[in-house]
Amino acid sequence: SKRDAIKIALVSNKFTSEQVRDLMNLLDFESSKMEIAKLAYSSTIDKSNYYKVYDAFDFESSINELNHALGIG
Repeated sequence: SKRDAIKIALVSNKFTSEQVRDLMNLLDFESSKMEIAKLAYSSTIDKSNYYKVYDAFDFESSINELNHALGIG
């Protein structure tokens, strides 16, 4: 699945926040997007711009959940 391929890529690569957002936009479900957003944070080279991934979410509650899970925002 797309989600599994993205997870594999996150293990061995670094990404910008915009690239993480683009990867998340390949997924259909909010829960899958959340999983990738949480996993990708440690592989992100510009954590100060991580707010850019918010655009991939459909719900404000998802943004709040991500911020809480990562201890940011």
